[in-house]
Amino acid sequence: MAKRLKVLIVDDHPIIIEGYKSTLQSCEFNLLLHTANTVDSALHQINQAEKCFDIIILDIKIPASKDGKIISGEDLGVRIRQIAPGSKLIVLTMFNEKYRLQNILRSINPESLMIKSDVGSTELCSAISSINSGIPFYSKTVRELFRTQMTQNITLDENDRKILYYLSKGTKTKNLVDYIPLSLAAIEKRKRNIRKIFGIEESGDKPILDKAAEYGFL
Repeated sequence: MAKRLKVLIVDDHPIIIEGYKSTLQSCEFNLLLHTANTVDSALHQINQAEKCFDIIILDIKIPASKDGKIISGEDLGVRIRQIAPGSKLIVLTMFNEKYRLQNILRSINPESLMIKSDVGSTELCSAISSINSGIPFYSKTVRELFRTQMTQNITLDENDRKILYYLSKGTKTKNLVDYIPLSLAAIEKRKRNIRKIFGIEESGDKPILDKAAEYGFL
């Protein structure tokens, strides 16, 4: 008898979760499905599980945790790598901007990365089959990214992403120290570096946020 795979689906939209469940139930696998629609629920289930989840299906665009320490699915993916290294990650995102995808690949290094618009009725099952056999699985758009040599290296770490997130919420730079464990001088240095990475010469936060949105970081 085939091993039963314990799977956690993390998405903040109940309809999407039900769609994934319906698709997965049609797969030729013995799956035990669990769901979480918040960061906090996902972390609770992962931390409390007697046996680690074999596979975690994670949506990148998910609201922040209640304490604000995890602001996106990408941050959650990084945390999962730390607390559940034995779990394999399938990351789903609506972002198809190459710099955003590159950042996800570098920060999380998921066993599978798929663009939602690429995912049809069979891709999730194919992804599970592939990664369960130790073979990474990427959707069409991600594979095209691999075939295209990157001419620009844009990688933002967790603190960089938090700076962008809180600035986009209207937080003043001087108040970012209330949300990010860095000094004001360190935050300002990071902002200068982000401006340099994005190739921005204009002053003010709006050009940074506009470019961050263009690249899929917001």
